[in-house]
Amino acid sequence: STTHGPGALIEINGDLVFSMGDGSQYEVFDAGFENLDACYEPLLGLDQGVFRAQRDEFPNGKIMRLTNEMLLSETTLTIDDVEIFSKGSRQPFRMHYQESKDRLYIGDVGYGDGGTTERIFVAEDASMVNPLGALNWGWPCIEGIYSNVDQALLGLLNPYDTPSEQERNAYLTENGLNTCDGVYNAVEAFVNEEEFPPQADQLWKAPLYEYRVGELDPDYPDYCTLDVNAALTSVFVYDGTKLPEEYTGKLIFSDHIKKCLWYFDNNVNGDPDTTTSPHVIIANAGFIDMQVGPDGVLYAIDYLNTRVVRMFTYGQGPDSLEMTPPPTTAPTAAPFAEPDDVEEAGFCYGSNKIPEFEWFRQEDGSFIGDLTFGAVTYTTEAGETRTRAYNQMIPGPIIRMKACNTYHLNLFNDLADWPTGASGAEALNGILDPTITNLHLHGLHVSGEAPGDDVTTIIQPGDVYQYTYIIPCDHNGGTYWYHPHHHGSNALQTDAGSAGMLII
Repeated sequence: STTHGPGALIEINGDLVFSMGDGSQYEVFDAGFENLDACYEPLLGLDQGVFRAQRDEFPNGKIMRLTNEMLLSETTLTIDDVEIFSKGSRQPFRMHYQESKDRLYIGDVGYGDGGTTERIFVAEDASMVNPLGALNWGWPCIEGIYSNVDQALLGLLNPYDTPSEQERNAYLTENGLNTCDGVYNAVEAFVNEEEFPPQADQLWKAPLYEYRVGELDPDYPDYCTLDVNAALTSVFVYDGTKLPEEYTGKLIFSDHIKKCLWYFDNNVNGDPDTTTSPHVIIANAGFIDMQVGPDGVLYAIDYLNTRVVRMFTYGQGPDSLEMTPPPTTAPTAAPFAEPDDVEEAGFCYGSNKIPEFEWFRQEDGSFIGDLTFGAVTYTTEAGETRTRAYNQMIPGPIIRMKACNTYHLNLFNDLADWPTGASGAEALNGILDPTITNLHLHGLHVSGEAPGDDVTTIIQPGDVYQYTYIIPCDHNGGTYWYHPHHHGSNALQTDAGSAGMLII
């Protein structure tokens, strides 16, 4: 299986605790594919695939512990040596250990066809071995026990309300399998507010909080309301001194699909009060992990915006480390004598007066023409600016081509007298090579290999390159456009006016 693999690694009092996803396929019902799944065990029955999360023979869907003694051992360990801390997880993507209360919080990403499939679980006395065995979070027998967050706030239980839960139950019944019987009996007793009967799994635990559909924070109904999808990607309790009091000691969680970070108020016992709505802290951010740094500040990886975020109370930021030295003054650019022959750009042509590119017919029937990429002065009522253009005009000349013809276009790079700027080695994935160019015919169905429409072609300042375009006889007529496409200077050159219309 290719989905829902390992989740998180954390340390609890010198022990290594790690989580494993169920390893099942998510696009189809996966009870184990004998001929397709390399992890399928032919002798271990029909309840594999997603059901491995409930079976002790498999590591899938488990949270496990390697003790400090095991970590220091030179013996190769097997799953029989490892303590199964809990089972019944789908994708326990993130975990957080709150040392002050010896609690393990678990964020489990759900299947997604119900209203409360994203679930947060909590395990008490997490540093100690449970003499009764592994806790059970219920997957795949059950996910959420409510239909949506609104019903959860009202305490209106509604287990097994999703098609996937019902499909899995039907499969077990049809094949005479009792894989989920212990969970089913426990859930029934829970719903009826009864003691668990002997046939129930005594270690099944309902989620501390569950969500997917509905407004999580009614005070901000316009935020975090993407009801179609969700992915619980981080759980954390900050017990430090660098965050505002309203966030300290509170359960914080994030969802990178809904793009929000929330926290719960605490009840009178100092525990998360999940009977009330959580509060939005940050919107439009996709946090996937949070950790406290050596400076006592809370850091988060924002996957959505590709950044690391540092959070602390204003005026109480990092102060335990040495101050970062002030930035050095940028070096002064070398003297540059600007060319004095920069022409004024032509622009603001009427709709039927834009100059056209000139082609010359050759003896072999093909056409040839010259296009110059160079510096121009662009003057309006607002002032004067220096930019780049084709054939000293903005936009460039209209290029006309016809199907069944061959065209040779000479592109001259007339920026030999201008500074080269940063190179690719110095500014990877940034603005670079401002004087290097090439040409892309946007929308045409022609060869993308040199000397055709190859966007990797490099034309250095002062050089000329001849493109050859063979227009297929079945090419659709239409209006297209052309522009530079050298990676690093594409936006700089195109947005500055180096573009034109192309008509087939």
